[in-house]
Amino acid sequence: MSNILKWFGGAGRNKDVTKDTITRFQDTLSMFEKKEQRLERQIAEQSEIAKKNATTNKRAAMAALKRKKMYENELEKIEGSRMNIEQQLYTIQNANLNFETLQAMRQGAEAMKQIQRGVDADKVDNIMDKIRDQQAISEEISAMISTPMGLNADVDEDELANELDELQQMELDNKMLGAEKPPVHAPGVTTGTPVDKLPSVAKPQEVDEEEELRKLQAEFSL
Repeated sequence: MSNILKWFGGAGRNKDVTKDTITRFQDTLSMFEKKEQRLERQIAEQSEIAKKNATTNKRAAMAALKRKKMYENELEKIEGSRMNIEQQLYTIQNANLNFETLQAMRQGAEAMKQIQRGVDADKVDNIMDKIRDQQAISEEISAMISTPMGLNADVDEDELANELDELQQMELDNKMLGAEKPPVHAPGVTTGTPVDKLPSVAKPQEVDEEEELRKLQAEFSL
């Protein structure tokens, strides 16, 4: 009980600290959002550079892909940090709401005391019923406040996985539709030319570290 009274005694200071903390978290989230936007622009720029140089300047294309990967890793880290800040902000805001609820209950208790001072012996039973009702509400609120809360408590991981699978399938379908284009005949080769007379096409060398570059080259050849 004494701890609760001490808490209420420092209510003004606690409220200021909570307000400052919420403001700082909101500023941090704004900073993360701006940095994410900048990294997304840089990723798009490096991807465009790699595409432009895929068939003309192999070294420049590879360098652009490395920078793109670096920006993507940094973006992933920032997104994780932003998620942690958002979770903390959510928790603090809920704790602040609980604190305000307790403050309101304190004022209600003071009001109850004032009411009891004006009650005679004939109304004692009625007053006791009201007190018991208020105590029951207080216990219910205390139980609710003491229940652990988390940002991801109601998140269905299976539902998220299914949604991700659908997005991946949509992306694959779009790529397959884009690949279904009429065949392009090689210059100087007419329709009906025997297969053994068609000019041979050299197979690209299979090198794992150049796999992404060859994908870009394939897009330009379509």
